[in-house]
Amino acid sequence: MIKNLTALFVALLATGTGLTLYLPQFEPGSNGADKHIGYQINQDSLKKPLLMSATLLDPLDQDSSGFGLRLGLFSQLAQAISKGQEYSLSQIPDIIKVTDQQRYWYLLILGPYPSEAQANRESSQLEEKHGISTTLIRWPFPENKKDSKAAEAKTPSVP
Repeated sequence: MIKNLTALFVALLATGTGLTLYLPQFEPGSNGADKHIGYQINQDSLKKPLLMSATLLDPLDQDSSGFGLRLGLFSQLAQAISKGQEYSLSQIPDIIKVTDQQRYWYLLILGPYPSEAQANRESSQLEEKHGISTTLIRWPFPENKKDSKAAEAKTPSVP
């Protein structure tokens, strides 16, 4: 019995020693700060999703809101994160959770831009340099009390 326990202990010790030889060496000061994060998640929208209709451009609405470029619309947060990491852009895209009153979506967006012309210029550059197709949206989203009350009543129950 003792021989079996001793043999097991020696086998585990040898296996552990062998595995540690394959681990990467610790480098002081390497805390991951040099890692590139290609996205920024809007935490407020995760708790209270915004209405997707708030992102749509209304030609009759001439308020002072800015514009954004939607790089993608995803059904899963992991998909939006993956695409955000895939793009190597000078500006970090935001991930915002929205609802269309049927289900939740995750928008990957750039901006805001103060004018539609500037947003269109950036869209053209993204298409030419990176092959990224974008959609012009309203951003930051206008606050609309009427729509937000309707959204609270009709938001999906499953996040």
